[in-house]
Amino acid sequence: MKQMNKYGFFGTLLFVTFIIGSQVSADDSKVYTNKDLKSYERQYALEKKTTMKNEQREKRRKISRQHRHVDEQEYWCERGMAAQEKVERAKEKLAKVEEHYSEKRFKQFQKGKSGSKVATSEDKLEKAKEDLQSAERVYRKIDDEAHRKGIPPGWLRCQF
Repeated sequence: MKQMNKYGFFGTLLFVTFIIGSQVSADDSKVYTNKDLKSYERQYALEKKTTMKNEQREKRRKISRQHRHVDEQEYWCERGMAAQEKVERAKEKLAKVEEHYSEKRFKQFQKGKSGSKVATSEDKLEKAKEDLQSAERVYRKIDDEAHRKGIPPGWLRCQF
């Protein structure tokens, strides 16, 4: 008897649950028509229009960024190469002056005299060293500026 009451109770519980569940789901099944969707059409049209405008604006910005990027590359390339060329010219000049200075000293040593030509060569040598240091300082300054602005190091050497 107790088992029967137990099964009867659970059976009744399942039956009631099924009935309530079917009534709830019957209310949820609504059929939508085009009339129901018209109110959403206007909203979608506005969103679509806004999205298209944003896409066009983003395309223009992207093109502008690409042009600006290329212009920026060229700017840093020109600055870096000009500074590097100055350093190279200063190095060449220093090498020539050092060679000239060593020749003068050697000739003076052979003659056993002290001359004013060697003194002027020393002045030229010091000037060439100062020019080289100045050119290197300018290049380092440009390199530091580029680094602070987040410019890739290759841009200064025109390596894109």
